[in-house]
Amino acid sequence: MIFDRISVQELQRLLTPHMDRPAWPGLDDPAVKERARQYARASGLWDKLSEQLDAAAPIPVFRHSDYRDYRRTGRRQHFEALMQQRRQRTEQAALALWLDHPAGSVDHMQDLLWAWCESTWTLPAHERRHIELLSSHLGLTLAEYTWLFRNQLDTDVQERIGREITQRLLNVALDWRRPDTWQTSHTNWNSVCNANLIQTALYQILEPEPLATFVHTLARRMDYAIAFFTPDGGCPEGASYWEYGFGHFISAALAIHHRTGGAINLADDTHVHRICEFPLAAQLRGRQRASFADCHHGYLAAETALMINRLHALPALFRLVDRVTPDTPEVPITGGLIRMASIRSLALYEGQRHDPTSDRSDYFLPDLGYAKVNAGDDVILAALAGRNDVPHNHNDIGSFIYMVRDAAILCDPGAPIYTSRTFSARRYDILMCRSRGHSVPLINGQEQLAGAQYVGTIQVQGLNAAAEAPAPDRTKSILIDMSRAYADPTLTSLRRELRVEPAGVLTLTDTYALSELPNSIQEAFVTYEPAAIEADGRSVRIGGGKDKDAAGAVLTAQCGGRFTLESIRPEEHEGRDQRPLQRLAFTPDKLAREMRLTFTCTPLPPGR
Repeated sequence: MIFDRISVQELQRLLTPHMDRPAWPGLDDPAVKERARQYARASGLWDKLSEQLDAAAPIPVFRHSDYRDYRRTGRRQHFEALMQQRRQRTEQAALALWLDHPAGSVDHMQDLLWAWCESTWTLPAHERRHIELLSSHLGLTLAEYTWLFRNQLDTDVQERIGREITQRLLNVALDWRRPDTWQTSHTNWNSVCNANLIQTALYQILEPEPLATFVHTLARRMDYAIAFFTPDGGCPEGASYWEYGFGHFISAALAIHHRTGGAINLADDTHVHRICEFPLAAQLRGRQRASFADCHHGYLAAETALMINRLHALPALFRLVDRVTPDTPEVPITGGLIRMASIRSLALYEGQRHDPTSDRSDYFLPDLGYAKVNAGDDVILAALAGRNDVPHNHNDIGSFIYMVRDAAILCDPGAPIYTSRTFSARRYDILMCRSRGHSVPLINGQEQLAGAQYVGTIQVQGLNAAAEAPAPDRTKSILIDMSRAYADPTLTSLRRELRVEPAGVLTLTDTYALSELPNSIQEAFVTYEPAAIEADGRSVRIGGGKDKDAAGAVLTAQCGGRFTLESIRPEEHEGRDQRPLQRLAFTPDKLAREMRLTFTCTPLPPGR
């Protein structure tokens, strides 16, 4: 990375002329603030602050019993919801004060900041860490707000915040006696914590030499996180953790770029450019993502798109952000106004608009083991080979997503609700993490297992086939070798072909070779859409329903056997989608040492 070529002394020289700047561009620019005020009024954000921000409302208190709920029950949601309420309140109060909104109150801002100084910054699930995700984020937040309102906050408030940040974070970050595994890990923790600490230091350390030493050390640590992205730019942790982890790396890169007067750009790197493009491959349609690993659905944050485009021009990302919608359906959406609600995003905003054009490109990331292809206007197919030993791993080699219009007819179920089991030895007790919760086979009753030896490979045919080509030439196939995905010693070969035609019909063919006659083979397909088995047991209707525009399809076995349907309640599947998960299991009539099992999934036309 760039800091391989820049010494601490050179960094000090570049930082020195800009020590009076904030860590974030635009915060001290009156023109930027006026543009932010105009956006707030045009988007409805101004009115929401008036409605939601109540300076007289009690500040959420963190009780001991709330904090200990995780230790007693393993549930994370209760305390994290309380923490989120206070964080959101603090961010809204700061935004109102920065915008000179009538709801802004210096006293309310100080009360909130003081409350943070009096309470924990650490999530119960992370309390054994010296520095963790939330504490590093809160340190940066408080440091930035102290700088932002330095002429309004009382001196004792500013001094108290400075002491807390120094004691809780800065004195610990480089203390060899208190190491944390995230410091040079290959996970999102590395980027998040190091990036937050770098930006906190840019506010708190006021002398160029110690600041350069601190920033240089932590920036070098982030190399480990960037090196873990596959050479094609893929994120093994999944799309959500791309945004969380890499988004923090980009925020640190932007802060360093700003505080060195543009001299250092950590994003000026071919590998980083490929990583920036990953969401183009991972976003499917609207807020639907390729939900492999611990991923949940959502739009790309406008702040992430704005940050990247400050350092590396990639306007296509504005296709993936959410846009402001009108309060009533009678009012047309005007201009594709992107949705923002944070000081940092508003400070970067220069009038960028949501790009309404659809991306019809296919994407193939062979190093990650991922492919996404389009079929006609309505169908998207995404599939994963990969390996079963990545951070936030699911045992899901061969899993795939078949989208018809806005519905995942066959899905990858995504991340579970996090509890004490999620990152423990009991992780694979959770259906979302097991292969049984994915559209992959069971062989002799065995699921896939976790481990580096369980891997798959992937190939694609017909990638980005020309739309004007004859229909047969526009058929696209994803080929996955799953032979090494199972521990069953009798399995010698398992190859999956997912072929999608221009009309959107999906044909799945699994070809088996075993050294012995299997006791059982079960094909499985999962969906959150309603499902009903047809009378003959060889086909299943998925989705559709009373709404004439609802997407649907018919899954049909082209081989002898029968489907069964298991509806798994949310409290049983533990997923973030609170609909029942439908598991469609197909058992063939006859078993042999060599078998080919084929299924088709045919979209229902609108109105069916």
